[in-house]
Amino acid sequence: MCPKDKLPKLNNGHLEPAITVSMGPNDIFARFANKLDKNSWIKFRINNNKKNNWIVGSSYFEPSFCRHTYSRVDNGLGRIISYTTKSNIESLLNDKLNDNSYLNLVKVNKRKKMNRTLFKLEIESKGYSLKYLADKLKISFKKLNDYFERQKFFLEKKYIIKICKFINSDPNLFIDKKQKEDNLGKLYFDYRDSIKTIRNFKSYKIASIANSKRFPDLSGYFMEVSNKRKGFLSDLFDSKCSHYFVTGGKVKIHIKSQKKKDSQSLSNGDCLWISAFTEHGFTGNGSLLKISDGQNISYLDKEDLMNTFNVNNVLNRARGDMDNWGHDEK
Repeated sequence: MCPKDKLPKLNNGHLEPAITVSMGPNDIFARFANKLDKNSWIKFRINNNKKNNWIVGSSYFEPSFCRHTYSRVDNGLGRIISYTTKSNIESLLNDKLNDNSYLNLVKVNKRKKMNRTLFKLEIESKGYSLKYLADKLKISFKKLNDYFERQKFFLEKKYIIKICKFINSDPNLFIDKKQKEDNLGKLYFDYRDSIKTIRNFKSYKIASIANSKRFPDLSGYFMEVSNKRKGFLSDLFDSKCSHYFVTGGKVKIHIKSQKKKDSQSLSNGDCLWISAFTEHGFTGNGSLLKISDGQNISYLDKEDLMNTFNVNNVLNRARGDMDNWGHDEK
């Protein structure tokens, strides 16, 4: 609602990462910092091309505590959908660590990269010194020490893998990663970028929206439904829950749960939530915006599943398991 001749006041951001989509009917301005430049002052555009306007507008991924606000481009109003999901470090920083532990974590990582800080602590937690590892693995001690103390210093991936193999840790946790983002940590995805990703998927046409490897639980896409099929259709099955927002036309959602089947008609503005690992699908003629997160299964849960020994046995036993210690019958 901020008028075009006013500079919108920034909020303070929030801990939870988010994906935000421009929903129209008009372009708006998005502001992300006090100083205005190409990354902090953006025309958040919508798609007026009738040929593919099921791709409603531009989108961006927003990291933790990224300041943001919006204003009109002209006298026309605009809307956004901001899909903000729970931060995985919220309970760590507020519930799990006491004040002393929290302050020490902040201190030990000051002006350093967190993956390197935790890597060094992992090494020391298992009772190894850098000097011992350098001698044992034939790695230059200076090179190893510089990697942890000088943030611009580089250590080849093969050495990180070698160290992790020796101390029996997962190297994927500690390898330096490059992110696709600007200097504010966000990734802006213009609707024209979405158009470039149009592809056929199952019985639908879809196009990507902004997302980031920093928070793999958050993802989504625009969906076009053009299916005159009269019967039940459940060709979608995802590893995380999804929110759907109907952006145009009329569609029917079909949901399969064990032996039960359910269908519901939806139209522009309707929305719904689907749990992970649920068979569902859409028929009719319309379009939707889908955004998923880690509400009922996060990527950390997936890590646990993949690291669990004999996981199929665990899956078959763990839910509601009441077995306890006992004695063998003679």
